[in-house]
Amino acid sequence: LTITPDGRPASGSYFRPHHSAFARVGIPAFSVNMGSPQRAQEYAARYHQPSDAFSDDWDFSGMEQFARFGFVLGVEIANLEKIPARVDAR
Repeated sequence: LTITPDGRPASGSYFRPHHSAFARVGIPAFSVNMGSPQRAQEYAARYHQPSDAFSDDWDFSGMEQFARFGFVLGVEIANLEKIPARVDAR
């Protein structure tokens, strides 16, 4: 598992999920997404295109690790004594 910042923050992908309504009014919110540098170019070329369809050769082997990370992150944040402060990246 490698944690990296959003490689394309200008695309606005942070504000597409449902948690964005919280983030917009200053309530801390987080998002975890799967991706790999090797697949980024292919993803960009196929996203919302006719070729954007399921393929039997996709590798889902990292999904359990990803799900556990998101779950543990959420539990750890929920159990903090103090709510995390919002960070304005601007």
